Amino acid sequence: MKDLSVIISCDDDSYGIGEYADNFLNVFKEVDIELIIVNASRNTEISEEVMQIERKASERVLVINCDGMLSEQEAFETGLEYARGCCFIGFICGESLSAEKFDTLLYDSSLVSESRFRAMHYWLVRLLALESEGDFGYLIVPQDKENKEADILTIVEFTFFHNGERTTYDMSSASEGAKEEVLENLNGKLARNGDSGILVFRKG
Repeated sequence: MKDLSVIISCDDDSYGIGEYADNFLNVFKEVDIELIIVNASRNTEISEEVMQIERKASERVLVINCDGMLSEQEAFETGLEYARGCCFIGFICGESLSAEKFDTLLYDSSLVSESRFRAMHYWLVRLLALESEGDFGYLIVPQDKENKEADILTIVEFTFFHNGERTTYDMSSASEGAKEEVLENLNGKLARNGDSGILVFRKG
C-alpha cells in the first residue's frame, strides 16, 4: 500500500513527460508515492520516453499502455483500477503542481481515516512549499517552453495552531530571510509538538 497514487494521463501532445515525472519523484521523495502513467499516445517518441521512466524508477512507476485515445476522466478511471495508494490525484502531463490542485485530492476511506487524510493533505502541500525556487514559490514544468514561464506559488500567510490558540504570520511583504526564519522556527515547533499549521498561497 502506498501513501499517494499520482495518475498522469499522457497523449500525443505529452512532450517532456520524462522531466514531468522526474519532478514528481524528486519533490515527493519523502512520500511513499507511485506514479501511474496512463499512456494513450500513438507517438512512438513519447511512448519510448514513457517506457524509459518505468525502467529508471520501476519501483515507483507503473505504465498502462492503452489501445486508443482516452479522455482525462477515462484515463483517471483507468489509473484508479491499478492504484494502490490511500490517496489519489489525477494530472494531465504538463499541468502545474499547485496547492489548489491538491484540493482535488481523494482518498479511499477503507484504507485511511478522514483525519489521517487531512494530515496527509497538509503534509503534501507543505512539501510543495519547502521545494522552493528562490521566493518560496514552486515551479514544476514550464508551461511555455520557449519563454520558460511557469506558475509560481508564493507563501503569503502562515497560521499556526497551538494549545487551542491561533497565531497568523503575514508574510506577503516579508523579506526572504524573514520568511525563512519564521518557517524554520515553526517547522521546528510542528515537528516537536505535533501542532498544526496552514499555509496560504497565491500565484505570482
